[in-house]
Amino acid sequence: MTKPGERNPLTDRPAITIASDLHNNVLALGILERAANGGPVLFAGDLTDRGSPLESRLTRPVAELGHPLVFVSGNHDSDTLQRDLAQRGAVVLTQGKVATVAGLKIAGYSGPYERRSAEDFKDRYDNQPTPEMKEDFTSWVMPLVNHTDVVMVHEPALIEPALAILEDRAPARPLVFVVGHTHTAAVEHQPGVTVVNGGSVGAGGTGNLADEPTDIGIARLIYTTKPAFQPLATDLVSIDPGTGSATARRERLD
Repeated sequence: MTKPGERNPLTDRPAITIASDLHNNVLALGILERAANGGPVLFAGDLTDRGSPLESRLTRPVAELGHPLVFVSGNHDSDTLQRDLAQRGAVVLTQGKVATVAGLKIAGYSGPYERRSAEDFKDRYDNQPTPEMKEDFTSWVMPLVNHTDVVMVHEPALIEPALAILEDRAPARPLVFVVGHTHTAAVEHQPGVTVVNGGSVGAGGTGNLADEPTDIGIARLIYTTKPAFQPLATDLVSIDPGTGSATARRERLD
C-alpha cells in the first residue's frame, strides 16, 4: 500500500465530472454546469423519463454543459434522445465505439432497456437484468480490459459477472466503471478496478422530490495520464435539494 506521503499530488491534475439520473429535473442543470466548469462530463444514463421528443427538447441544454458530454443510455432514455444528443455534439457511446476524451479511452454500453420510438417509448424495464444480458455485457467488456481506461454503463447489475472475473484475475492496468441507476453515490474498489456511481444529479427527478427525498449527487474523478492512466481520487458531492446544504467526500484511489 502506498504511504500517504508517497501519493501523487492532486494539484493541477485533470478531472472529469460524473453524473447520471437527471430524470428531467432541469432545475439541477445549473449544478451540473458549475461542477463541469467547462470540462468533460460522463453521463451514465437516465437523462429523461421516457426519452420522448418533448423531453429531448427539454433536456437539450445538457449537451452543451460538458466539453464534451459523453453519454450512455439508461432505461428511461430512448433511441430518439440519443440521436438528438449526437446531433448537438455529444459523444453518444454504444457497443463497438471507443472515444478518446481528455486523454482517456472511454467505452460505453447502451442500456438493454432503453426505450424505442417505434414502440411509442413504452417502459421495457425489468427489475433484474437477465443472465443473458449479463453474459452479453461480460462478453463485450472483457476484450476491452487492458485496452480501455473507463467503461460506462447505466445498470450496475450488468457488471457483476465481469467484476467477479476481474477479482480473480486483476487487470494489468487500472479500469474504472462509471454506473448510475441506483440514485446512491458510491465508490467501490477491488484490485485494479474502481466502480464510481455519482448518485442522482436530478435528485431522483421531479416526481420524487415530494415523496421520495433523494439528494442531488455528483462525482469528480481526478486522474493522471502520465506515464499511464492512473485514477488518483474521487470526490462525491451530495446536496440536499430542500435546504441546499452540501457535503463532499474525497476518496484516494492510489
